[in-house]
Amino acid sequence: RATAERIVHRAEHLPVEQRALIEQVYVLGQPARVVAALTGRSPRSVRRALQRIVQRTATAEFALVAARAAEWSPHLRAVATDLFIAGLSIRACAARRG
Repeated sequence: RATAERIVHRAEHLPVEQRALIEQVYVLGQPARVVAALTGRSPRSVRRALQRIVQRTATAEFALVAARAAEWSPHLRAVATDLFIAGLSIRACAARRG
């Protein structure tokens, strides 16, 4: 239960779509198959997405960016948020940031 609470707490920093997925499963208790049916995805893709999100929120990098990003320059904050909070690849982040 403490793990679920930690995941939900850290989800506050996630992008809206990822946060909604965490809330549907960890707050509302909906199984992945129900979330999949609601979102038009396969249950497997929902479970994989959840696994990636949960693993990312457990990292020291995620915690550091969530705690300290407000102190950083706008560019550094945006890049760190893309990489460590949203989970974008370096390539996707570079394409987004130019």
